[in-house]
Amino acid sequence: MEYRKGYVYELMDKGGPTDIREPYFREAVEEMMRSRTLCAKANAKMPDDTSYVADLEELFGRKLNDVRILTPFICDFGNRVKFGKNVFINHSAILSASGGIEFEEGVSIAPGCRIATINHDFNERHTKYTYGKVLVKRTHGSE
Repeated sequence: MEYRKGYVYELMDKGGPTDIREPYFREAVEEMMRSRTLCAKANAKMPDDTSYVADLEELFGRKLNDVRILTPFICDFGNRVKFGKNVFINHSAILSASGGIEFEEGVSIAPGCRIATINHDFNERHTKYTYGKVLVKRTHGSE
């Protein structure tokens, strides 16, 4: 069966399930590899070498003038993350973002934070996945 480009993301947006054995999942695997490679490049640079930001800009497909992310940093689906203005993500964050993660304006993330948007099927945990979108809001009074 032929699947149109983006079909796997439509399934993820609906909460799944997806099946890694299906041809449509290849697009997701390609994005995971692209994202992991760009994170590895960024993380391989010294912390005072600000050229790592270009790797993260490629990862997210946007300029990060109003977003600051400290390395080390891991994200498996850069195309599924959205940022509001003035977002800060401290070092050692891990974003498992296949279901989609959105950071609202002014959000700060603590060191070592982990956000997961994927779940494994209880009976077929290595082949079928379900998803949930995560919205990270700024709390009141955190001006």
